[in-house]
This record gives sequence, structure tokens and C-alpha cells, in this order.
Amino acid sequence: MESEWPSYPLEQLCAANTAITYGVVKPGPEDSNGVLFVRGGDIINGQINLGQLRTITHEVSQQYKRTLLKGGEILVSLVGNPGQVAIAPAVLRGANIARQVGLIRLREDIDKQFIKYYLLSPLGQRELSGYSLGSVQQVINLQDLKRVEIPLPTLEEQKAIAHILGTLDDKIELNRQMNATLEAMAQALFKSWFVDFDPVIDNALAAGNPIPPELQARAEKRAALGDNRKPLPSEIQQLFPDRFTFTDEMGWVPEGWEGASLSEFGQIVCGKTPSKSNPEYFGSKIPFIKIPDMHNEMFVIGSSDYLSEAGAATQPKKAIPRGSVCVSCIATVGKVVIASQESHTNQQINSIVPNDTWLTPYLYFYMLTLNKLFHDLASGGSTTLNMNTGVFSKIEINRPNDSVLKAFHKETSPMTNKIEAYLMEIDTLVKLRDTLLPKLLSGQLRIPEAEQQVAEVL
Repeated sequence: MESEWPSYPLEQLCAANTAITYGVVKPGPEDSNGVLFVRGGDIINGQINLGQLRTITHEVSQQYKRTLLKGGEILVSLVGNPGQVAIAPAVLRGANIARQVGLIRLREDIDKQFIKYYLLSPLGQRELSGYSLGSVQQVINLQDLKRVEIPLPTLEEQKAIAHILGTLDDKIELNRQMNATLEAMAQALFKSWFVDFDPVIDNALAAGNPIPPELQARAEKRAALGDNRKPLPSEIQQLFPDRFTFTDEMGWVPEGWEGASLSEFGQIVCGKTPSKSNPEYFGSKIPFIKIPDMHNEMFVIGSSDYLSEAGAATQPKKAIPRGSVCVSCIATVGKVVIASQESHTNQQINSIVPNDTWLTPYLYFYMLTLNKLFHDLASGGSTTLNMNTGVFSKIEINRPNDSVLKAFHKETSPMTNKIEAYLMEIDTLVKLRDTLLPKLLSGQLRIPEAEQQVAEVL
């Protein structure tokens, strides 16, 4: 793409007496009293996941003083999922980085937010991916990172562009935070009803029925709350039984609830990739869900790849409708999402097509509790985790009575509907953000016009 501004290699934008470099090669054992340590996988969605940082000893960190963070540095993941970019926040002052992370300290006349947005844009990502090497694990060579060309407007224009894109990012992040809160609320209700069995315990206590030893501690907590317990509406409370029974498969369960295999809840569909030798099978019509599309969201709104109608027609039995629950079963096992529209998946994903739409939220939240079981079933001795469709189909889970499952669907629908709506808005905002920068750089769009477009969607 032609830019109306001059371009410079990234290394020419570095502060005086600094160079683009990488961090600790041999981190050694973790030290709970040591130095925070940023790895490539900690950088995602333009931010550093502070909650998963590990630590290294002070002695090891001191061997790599050149990469001790002050805050404000550009960090780029070089290995695994290369090209992820973030700015080191001030809270990481004194932390260090891994060998898989490139560190860039910019000149004072360069806006760090602008550089971050450029590197994360389709333009920057295309250039970074062009330097990625390796067939098994993708790697960006440090020398290639130094050569990445950056179109550079004036500092005033850099700041204006960064502000426009940052406004969109702020709204995207707000939506994500609201979704995290909503999903946590729905998940807490699932846990109360179907893991802790609170409504059944309450009914059993009221009826004077015995509590199984495994649930005694929970029952004591419920009883201790007394009038402070938040009772369910009577029409919902009466849907739950007032005693427990023991089953060989599921242990103690509410009376009348049974164990059922996943295949009894709906059709199990293992995905498939159409022949890549025919480019006409791929297009922009039907989402083609792969594991990278499944990370960290409840619904899949879009996908990185799509099938054409012709491609989907070659495998009609692999189509999954809206509301299907997708579970990754090969390599990265245990990711769970809900399809927001008719889709296809690749062969690494098994999907449950529920017999009834009101089963979807129950199945989604139940699948999230089975991560350890999924990994155990997928660990068959080979180096790659693989849980085949037959094994997946036979997994047994609790089957409450239909009236309880319908009530759960009704109670959680306001939350899940909002989550889906916020995700659709995020998708719109991301697409706008990613199209604005190329237009601004090419001169096709001026800053006031971009500001107007942003104002119209916020």
C-alpha cells in the first residue's frame, strides 16, 4: 500500500544508544519472590496478561539488565504466535522479558501508541507474518523485526490517529469487561444449581431429609445463612427435588436426575476441511471455525476463514446450526464456544448439536467444567493430545429434568443475549479500527473524517 508519509525501518525509530533486542535466554526455576517475567504467550489482544506472569530470580534478571523494563516499551512476541504487540505498563517497571519477546524503546518524537496500532493493523501484521519462519513453530527473526517499514506521519498526526484508534479500543475493552461479568454471573448460577446443588440442599433441609456426607459441608454453609439465603422464586424452587440418590456413574445426584452421554443430548458432529486444492470451496459466506477462533469468548461471531456455498455443499453433514456447542479435541484440548450462526468446523473440533435450543447454555457451562477429563481422555500416549469423536460422544454428564434445564435457559438468556450482542458490537468496532488505519495512511481518509466515522458507531 502506498502511503503519503515517508517510511522508515523500525530500528531507525529507536531511542539513542538503544537497539531492538530480546530478553532472558535461560530463565531457570521460578522464584515466588523474584522478578516478573513476560513471555511471548503473555501478550494478547494488544495487552499483557498480568494475571499469568511467572517469575525468575533476581540473579538471572541481573544478567539481562538491558531488557529490564521501565514502562512504555513496545513488546513483540517472536515465537509461537508471533506478531502480538503490547506496550509495557508502568506497573511492570523492573520486570524482565523472555527470549521469545522483542523489546523496542522509541525516540521521544515517536508516539508509542501509533507504532503499536500500526504493528497490530492488517498492514503491520502482513509485514510481520512475511518474516515468520518455521514449519512447526513460527518465529520472527530479530534482524527481520528491525527491518519492518513504518509509515511515519508527523508527531501531531501520530497522536491524533492513535487517539482515534484508542477510542475504539476503549469501547472494545469495556464490552469485553462487561461480557466477563455477565458470563461470571451465568457461570455462578450454573455452579449453584448443578455443581453445589444449592436448591436441592435447601429443599432437603426444609423437608428434614438426609444430606449425603460429600455435601454436608455445603449444607452447613447453606443452613448457617439462615434468612440471608437468597431464595429462588417459588415456581423455580419447586422444580428441584428435596433428596439425593447415589449412582455408580455420577455419585450423589438429586433424585430423578440421571447420567446421560453427550450423544443423548444431541448429534455429535466432527468437523472436516474441504479440499484445499480447490480454491472455490473457500470464500466469505459460511464461518469455518478453527481452534484459534475459539479463544476467550463465549460465542464465535466470525472466523479467520470462511467457506463458500460450494465448499459447504461438499460436506452437508458437517454443517452445525446456531446454538451448537463446539469443543476442541485435538492438540489444544478443551476450548469451548457456541456457534452464533450456521457454521462448519475443521476436524480438530467436535460439536454438540443440541436436541433442543434450551440445552445450549447448560451444555456450554458443563463443558467448561470438564477440562481435566478432556485432557485425560486425550492423553493416549502420543505426543499430540487427541480425543476422538467416539470417546467424546460417550462422556456421561448429569441430566436434570427438562423443567429445570428450561428454567436455567430462561434465567441465563438475558445474560447470554447481551454477551452475544456485545461481541457483535466488538466485531463491528474491530473491523472499523482495522480499516481506518490503511485509509488514513494512504490519504484516502482524513483525520476529521475518521473521527466522524468513530463518533457514528459509539
